[in-house]
Amino acid sequence: MRSRSNRPFLIPAAALSRLPRAGLTRLLALREVAAMLGISVVTARRRIHSGALPAHRIEGRLYVKPEELRAYVERHAEVPLD
Repeated sequence: MRSRSNRPFLIPAAALSRLPRAGLTRLLALREVAAMLGISVVTARRRIHSGALPAHRIEGRLYVKPEELRAYVERHAEVPLD
């Protein structure tokens, strides 16, 4: 079994421009979240299960609120956001 490192999750700062704007009411599917962050669906699922990325399960599927995704990216950006 491969061990997981304890290094922090870093997201490219450019990912912030791909995120939806505040006020969007629909939830984002896991596949959409992974595409916006530039990571695989498996990695997105791992971050959800680790508690780093908040998600909601609806009828067996995982969804993320746009404002929670934006907060996640701001917390884990490679460069400080002004």
